[in-house]
Parts: sequence; C-alpha cells; structure tokens
Amino acid sequence: MTPEEKIAEEKRHADLKNQFKEVVQEGMKPVSEKLDAIEATQKEQAEKIALVEKTPVNGAPAYVSSSKLHCGRSISKQGRVLREALAKGIIGKGTFDYAVGYDTAGFESEEQIDDFAKGMIDFIEAKRNMNPEAMQRLHDRNMATKASMQEDTPSEGGYLVPDEYQWEMVKLARNRTFALQECTVLPMAGSTLKLPTEASMVTVEWDDEEGQIGQKEGTVGQVSLTAKRMNALAVASNELLDDSAIDIVSMLTEQFGYAVALEIDNQVLAGTGSPVSGLMEGTTGTSVVMATGSAHFSMINFDPMNEASCSLEDGYLANAKWVFGRTAKRYLRNVKDTDGNYIMVHPSATQSGTIWEHPYIVSEKAINTSAVSTVEAVFGNLKQFYIGRRRGIMSLDVDPYGKFDYYQTRFRIVTRWGFAIANANAFVSVVTAGS
Repeated sequence: MTPEEKIAEEKRHADLKNQFKEVVQEGMKPVSEKLDAIEATQKEQAEKIALVEKTPVNGAPAYVSSSKLHCGRSISKQGRVLREALAKGIIGKGTFDYAVGYDTAGFESEEQIDDFAKGMIDFIEAKRNMNPEAMQRLHDRNMATKASMQEDTPSEGGYLVPDEYQWEMVKLARNRTFALQECTVLPMAGSTLKLPTEASMVTVEWDDEEGQIGQKEGTVGQVSLTAKRMNALAVASNELLDDSAIDIVSMLTEQFGYAVALEIDNQVLAGTGSPVSGLMEGTTGTSVVMATGSAHFSMINFDPMNEASCSLEDGYLANAKWVFGRTAKRYLRNVKDTDGNYIMVHPSATQSGTIWEHPYIVSEKAINTSAVSTVEAVFGNLKQFYIGRRRGIMSLDVDPYGKFDYYQTRFRIVTRWGFAIANANAFVSVVTAGS
C-alpha cells in the first residue's frame, strides 16, 4: 500500500467513525431530553418540599400538585402562586371571590386549590382571549355558588351573569308564496322570449260525396315575455355585522329571496301593467258578477263560485285552483245553510281545502279591500300564466365603500323576470256587483 493509499484509508476510517458518532448522538437526543425533564421535575419537587418546610404550623398547607394543564395553562403554577401569596399575607382571603365565584378561606385540599386554579385560568381566558368555553364555565360556576346574590344589582352579582345571546332571530311572519310553484316558469336567454300559442282549434265538417272540403285550420297566436329588473338595496352598520351573534348576511339573503317570491305573487294577481296586468285586474277571459246589491266582499256566497267553476272548458279544470285573500276566506266561512250550519267547514271539523271540488290558495297579495266591481276571487289553471326567468338566480352583491363615511355596508340583489298570461280563457274571476 502506497503512502497516499494509506492516508486515504485512514481518512475514510475517520469519516466513518465521525458518521457513527453523529448517529449515536442523534439517537441519544430523546433520552437526554427526557433526563433533562426528569431533572427539572425533581428540582420543582424539591422547591415545593422546601416551601412546605418553611410554612408556619398555623399557616395554610403548601400546595403540592402534579403538573396538569387547563386551557393549555399549568394548574400547578396557578395554585403555587396563590398559596405563596396567601402564606406571605400578600393577599387576603376572599380576594378572588368576585372573579371566579370562590371564597379562598375554604382551601383545605389539593383538589380545592386545583379547582380554584382552573377558575383563575378560565377568568384569564374569558377576559383576555374571549374564550366562549371559558365564559360558559365561569357562568356555570357563578350560577352554582352565587345563588344568594342579586343578578339585577351589578355590584351584588350582576356582573357575574353574562348577557345571553340566542343564535336565532325573532322573525316577522312569512306568508305563503305560490306563483313560482304553481305557474309555468321558463328560462330566458335574452331580454325577450316569444312563445307561440294556439289561438283556435282546427275544426272538421261533414261533406256529401264529391263535395268540396272547406278550409277550417286552426290559428296560431304569440305571447311575449319581456324581462324587467327587480332589485333591492339594504344597509347595515358595520358594528352590527361585527357584534351580532346572528349571521346578518344570511338573514338578508333569506329576506331578499322571500321578498322576490312575494312580489312575483303580487304581479301575477295584482300587477297594474308594469311589468304585467295581474289576474285580478280584469285580464281573465271570463268574469262572473255577483248578484245586484252584492257590492261588498261580505256578500259573497258559493253560487257565483259554482258558476265560475263551470265557466272553464273541461281541459283547464284538471289543474284549476281558486286564489283569493284572507278577507274573502273569512266571509266564505261565514256562509250558512237554512238550518244555520256552516257550509264551508264546521268550526270543529278538519278544513277540507277545496271549493266545488277544486283546491284553493289564500294569498296575501290577493285583493283584500272590498269595493264595487272588484275581483274577489280568481279560478283557473295557473300553468297558463307564464313567468320568464332571465336572471332569477339571486346573487348578493356587497359594497363596503359606498357608505364608507357612515361606517356602513350596503347589500344589493338584482333579478330579472318576464310575465305574460298565455291564455286568458284559462281563468275566470268572481267580481262584486257594480251597485
């Protein structure tokens, strides 16, 4: 072996020896760390024993506890600091009474001091970090130990009882909406949708031999849906958005959606021409006028409704329904036979939900104000009322800057809808008399 080869071999052996040493040291690291932890624990226990030995005979016993955590904080540390402070007279008994609902005069065991330490940690977590679980534990502790104090008086316990926030809002009434479920809803790819309709049917005839066949074709019409914008705007203070336990944005979205559906009902029944004239605005193919003198909603009975239900062609009756308001329903329930029995339904009986065999819908958007020559009820096949959805999928747009100087946020929804009565002859209305 040449001198150069010998030097190279010695270097290789030295490198292998160093690598082996590094591997051993790396493997021993967890053991060293565990030994360090044991040494630290022994030192802590020695300090506690020394504290016990220094405590006067008539003093409080020193606190000795295993290392435990509560909310990530050391329970033993909290207890040790407390006992040292009590033993040295730095604090008086009862000092923390209003903080966590405990009287420090009662500490006679490790368990009690442990419990107090947990209460102190909860107090820190609730005050500094707004920890909701710590708040709840403090609330429960105070309710259990402060029964003799007065919640209504802040200085006597009122501060101990936090304000309670329910994750539910007291909402306004939501009335039933029907149009989007009962009418024919069509998607619109543009601002206008034109639909062909049957204006008249083909007719047939009987002819003699060699007689000429007459031209009796059906005719075709057209109905047009033009999309118009329906939108809304709402403003909320940023403080409300920050502080409320309620999801305000979800609440606004739900309100917007409900308002859109309710306004569609309004257009179907009581629209005044923009964007559509509703079914209660004289657009039905047939009208049944109540008897002379019956110029008020209270004079309605089932005779004109029977006539109305028989005025539609049989083909429209399969899906036909009644639509009227709460006022009409009230007076219909008042109708009695000659023996004084209620006709529509007995007060103690189950509501049938039909009038002359057809279902009815009570809508908040139906006309409820009585007057002469006023539509009180509509009967017909609602599938013959078309609703075009140009932009019906509602999105909530947020503007945090439009009212920047007021520290408010604006919310907006925009939708686009088109309306048209496909066949007026599919509907008949019941109208109060003119005098």
